[in-house]
Amino acid sequence: PGLNFLSSVFGDMRVVAVTAIAAVVIGSLLFSFGKKKKRVVAMHESEYRPFFLKEKIDITTGVDFPVKLFRFELPAGESLNLPIGHHVRLRTMMEDKPVIRSYTPTSTNDDIGFFDLLVKIYPNGKMTQHLDNMNIGDALDMIKPKGRMTYVKNQYARIGMIAGGTGLTPMLQVAKEIIKHPDDKTVVDLVFANRTFDDIILKDELDALARAHPNKFRVHYVLEKAPENWNGHVGFVTQDVLKSV
Repeated sequence: PGLNFLSSVFGDMRVVAVTAIAAVVIGSLLFSFGKKKKRVVAMHESEYRPFFLKEKIDITTGVDFPVKLFRFELPAGESLNLPIGHHVRLRTMMEDKPVIRSYTPTSTNDDIGFFDLLVKIYPNGKMTQHLDNMNIGDALDMIKPKGRMTYVKNQYARIGMIAGGTGLTPMLQVAKEIIKHPDDKTVVDLVFANRTFDDIILKDELDALARAHPNKFRVHYVLEKAPENWNGHVGFVTQDVLKSV
């Protein structure tokens, strides 16, 4: 009787174990089929495709309209491969209507596996609020870079640029391209205007470029409200400011 009892107990345990394993396997299969697989794609010139948010970085803090960097994923080994001077177009749906905005990437074609968008977040900005509320891994539809202007090396001896806030992004894209080519003799003067010192985005990067390439790139800051001991321009971008550079 004792052996029969043990046989019965262990037999029941085997049945329970097999049933549990089967349930786990079936559950895993159902989860796999139900879960949408993430597919990293290259950007297309005639159709919107989803791009996954890889990283989100605060660029400015403590200001009225903060600026953030949004890094999106590209297939391994690929760059955005955009013509210099072009931008990408973003699309999302709100209340069954498409919201479409264009942004110039701050990354270059030398950056592999990702591209960056620098965006100022406005309280009533539909696309900027959507971007700010995205979580890592969320996708946003985008289409191949667009633009009327394509930069050509040595087309001009000198280029003057005027930018304010995140309007810096297309200027920086062109400036970086000029700087990285030793055979491009174009000289760039960038007048960069902002409300306050804390509103200046990518100042360290701009200053580093100016120090490293003093004969090719110069940056001139203009602040509406300047701190004490500020040695740049104060006020607005005027004809006198432009003449001084």
